[in-house]
Amino acid sequence: MLVYDLTTELDDNDNYDNSSITSPPSESSNSFNISHINQNKRLKKIPEQKTLSSRQSKINEFIGRPLRPNEETIFNKLLLKMTISNGWSFHWTENEETIEFFKFLSPCVKLPSRKKLSNDVLKNFSQDIQQVIETAAKEDQQGVTVSLDGWKNVAKQNILGFVLTRSDGQVLIWGAEDISCQRSHTEAVVQKISEFINTTRIKNININGLVTDSASAYNAAR
Repeated sequence: MLVYDLTTELDDNDNYDNSSITSPPSESSNSFNISHINQNKRLKKIPEQKTLSSRQSKINEFIGRPLRPNEETIFNKLLLKMTISNGWSFHWTENEETIEFFKFLSPCVKLPSRKKLSNDVLKNFSQDIQQVIETAAKEDQQGVTVSLDGWKNVAKQNILGFVLTRSDGQVLIWGAEDISCQRSHTEAVVQKISEFINTTRIKNININGLVTDSASAYNAAR
């Protein structure tokens, strides 16, 4: 009845502004709109919470867990390279301060012992490097040049070193031999050169030339 009277009055008044009349919102419509907005907010937060929890579960997989076998191999090689690069002795991994430091970083990570680092890890790492050097020398179809150099270390041992130079200029450290037990220095050099040539021939490595700082040993080997 109220709506009918209001409409009748609006029709009779020609100068009345229709835009000035607005119907007041009811309490039921307000409560519906508020609940609808809150519900939309909750729906938007649910995927974010699920994404956050899934991310946390993935990150937790890499925190506070023991190393896998393949990860332990890489970890030990990195420790060995760090040891050699810094000139440390192998027993640094058994130092109490070192152990406490790594426990602070990751309690589940166990450092290798001095014996394991200097034997098994060093041996496996040397074999991998040697394999890379042999592959690089074998791939040079034009052949490599062998350089020999002798010196005495701190233990006064006579060491004979072999260095390969590829045709593209890349230098490959092949290895070193202890010839201290040999009676004749020249005979020792000749023997080691012969063994080296036989080894490289078996591995299909082409040798173009031989360079040494010892003329007598080079002439004897030739």
